[in-house]
Amino acid sequence: MFESRAPEKKVRELCAEESPSLVLLDINLPGIDGLETMWRIKEMGKDCAVVMVTAYESGTTVVGA
Repeated sequence: MFESRAPEKKVRELCAEESPSLVLLDINLPGIDGLETMWRIKEMGKDCAVVMVTAYESGTTVVGA
């Protein structure tokens, strides 16, 4: 288990090294958003669950997650 408040690039590096079974992401991340980060983790071939959290009230953003 690891905790990161790091930019998306560091999150992907940690996922590559640690192979977590669960990744918890906020939609609103610095740099690229959590949705794009999720897709990049999945493109790495990682078989991990991704849980998205948000404080957004917009239906469009929530449905996109």
